[in-house]
Amino acid sequence: MAKKPIVVDASAPAWAHKLAADVASAFETADLERRGKRLAKADLPRDGSETTAVVTDEASLSAPILAYFDGADWRRVTDGGKVT
Repeated sequence: MAKKPIVVDASAPAWAHKLAADVASAFETADLERRGKRLAKADLPRDGSETTAVVTDEASLSAPILAYFDGADWRRVTDGGKVT
């Protein structure tokens, strides 16, 4: 199924554009979580072979978290902090 963009009329108020962007971001995050490889911290590659992963044992949370590799560190999508 092809993704359909969320379209907001150009004359809509700023809050409507922000809401549309937030919803689009939430759908993208959910899609990445669904497709993401589930890895423990110790198994996160440092060579760039994976750019996103669902980290199963991140210390700051009790649940798996979506993370991305920025070229130097693995970071949580939620706040940009380093995966610990």
